Amino acid sequence: MPTPPQGGRATARELHEERAAAGLFRQMCEKWPELDSFSVSHCWRGNFGMTYDHIPHMGIHDGVHYAVGCNGSGVTMMTYLGHQTALKILGRQNRPCAFDVDEFPKLPMAWARSWTVPAVTSYYLFRDWVDARFAAWSR
Repeated sequence: MPTPPQGGRATARELHEERAAAGLFRQMCEKWPELDSFSVSHCWRGNFGMTYDHIPHMGIHDGVHYAVGCNGSGVTMMTYLGHQTALKILGRQNRPCAFDVDEFPKLPMAWARSWTVPAVTSYYLFRDWVDARFAAWSR
């Protein structure tokens, strides 16, 4: 029985690129068996920015322009926000960008994320595993 996909291949533990690539490739081949004759040549892993309201933001803090919180859509969103930030710096914006705000919502108790996120992620990964086993058993 194939293992269930882990939404975005998220994991609560550190995973080296070789294992991440192998897991990704295995999941790809489960969906598209014709890929079996190919291999994965590059793999990326790391953290990405999430905002509490799930909306990207750009602005200025202490004179430094920023664009943050692409929420998993960094290539597309950063291209757009980078362009908007450049126009703003050059004084060439013809209208304000919808993502340009003075402040944005912050996560309550953000200090607890270092231990709560891995714990909650592990719980839901375990539940996914149990649900997959139960589904296979009940067939």
